[in-house]
Amino acid sequence: MIKINKEDLLELRGKYFEFVSHCFQTFAKPFGFPEIRGMEVIPPDDNYWWIRETSPVDDLPLRRLRFPPFSKPENYFEVLFGDRPKPAFTPRVYYENAADGFYSYYIENYKNLRFLPDWFSEFLQIKLNICNDLSLLELGREALFLLILLYYYTVIARVALGWFVTINPYIFPFSYLIMAVDWIDEVVTSLAPVLGGFGVGTPVLFICVGKFADYINNLVFTMPYLPSEGIFQKTFLQGQIKNVLTFKDLPYLWYKYSIPNEIREFWYTDRQDILKFMQKAYGQLEMRILPDRLIDHPINQVIYQTSCLFQELNGKENDFIHSTSEQILNTTIFSLSFETLFHITLNS
Repeated sequence: MIKINKEDLLELRGKYFEFVSHCFQTFAKPFGFPEIRGMEVIPPDDNYWWIRETSPVDDLPLRRLRFPPFSKPENYFEVLFGDRPKPAFTPRVYYENAADGFYSYYIENYKNLRFLPDWFSEFLQIKLNICNDLSLLELGREALFLLILLYYYTVIARVALGWFVTINPYIFPFSYLIMAVDWIDEVVTSLAPVLGGFGVGTPVLFICVGKFADYINNLVFTMPYLPSEGIFQKTFLQGQIKNVLTFKDLPYLWYKYSIPNEIREFWYTDRQDILKFMQKAYGQLEMRILPDRLIDHPINQVIYQTSCLFQELNGKENDFIHSTSEQILNTTIFSLSFETLFHITLNS
């Protein structure tokens, strides 16, 4: 007969509790636990096996957005027929200085902001040449958001259709709603049983649509920088100290590949101050800062460098003439003052 003492039973109970706790935490982690704890009857402690170190993201506020978005009509037509729902816009605050460059900006930072992966952002900038004008990306994001919203209303219409027992949903045109929505029920039912006579496919579909819409709604494009180049900072904004994500200095892709030629052409024709700043700050990196038409034709480059040299010499010459004239004027005034004082003394 095997004899089991009390210490062995206590050790076995402890291992069983540890096993159940580990299984529960593994199952609850994908649903947001411990950040989303449901009804807090007992304050949670820190005895979780996956506790991680705190990061700057943990201290950021959440961005509260509504889905579907609120209606904001801007003219009488939109008042009568409704406006087009738009995703949330994240404003950029650009600033220029000699330390951070001319393309630096920051955005207000939130915990639930979403960004493209670095590899996809690099693909858009290098392969598709989308690095400065983001209107096409914003238009695509708005169109995708409208499609998600349209599908959301399709799911609502399918759910509402199930409450009318006199309507056969499997005939035209209601059959299209069945084709667009009920496929998720078949997939989920094959993986999870029906609970209490109710399928969980439609709630799962609502969750997926809401998560995807939230991702599109909080998506931020960071061109010409990569999303990983953002720096966590604090600044005084709208009368309050707020968390911001700053993108400054030379973009990594400009150093890795090259600055787009249309940007360099814009500097050369319209913004000579930016061109001179880039040559002074990053000229030692052997980057292509001048436009391709100057680099590919050495004669044009010599002409440009000669003109810059003449401008620099002209500026120094003007400074020399101005300083010399000031010295002559001061000497003259001093001499006249001294002579006047001498004559006054003799007359007296």
